[in-house]
Amino acid sequence: MNNFSIITVKTENELNKCWEVVKILRPNFKREKFLLYINEMMQEGYQIIAVTVNNEIAGYAGFRPMTTLHSGRIFYLDDLVTSSKYRKMGIGTKLLRQVYILAKEKNKEAITLDSSIDLTPAHRLYLNNRYAIVALHFKATIEA
Repeated sequence: MNNFSIITVKTENELNKCWEVVKILRPNFKREKFLLYINEMMQEGYQIIAVTVNNEIAGYAGFRPMTTLHSGRIFYLDDLVTSSKYRKMGIGTKLLRQVYILAKEKNKEAITLDSSIDLTPAHRLYLNNRYAIVALHFKATIEA
């Protein structure tokens, strides 16, 4: 793939450029809510990397450091998405490999993530990149 690079997203301008890709994964969010939540999350240690192709955001990964009793010191991968324009070009694998490199540099023991049960192409990507299905994720919604 020509003219691609992996960047660390830090500025408001870079975040805004990521929005077009993120809204594919998070269609229930509006841009304003996305920016509000992301800024809060970044204060809590959330980090973002993106693959750019010809100065356009082609893929996005957002993750945070955590320590848990079940998995140890980890990076939790909150978000991984590739623009439909750049699917099947290895963008997801590039992002997963970069998160792995960063986790190793920070002496993490694992990378964990949750994936909706209906995202079979994403599951294939994770399995092809040596991720294993090790748990089910349960959720209780707090009523307003």
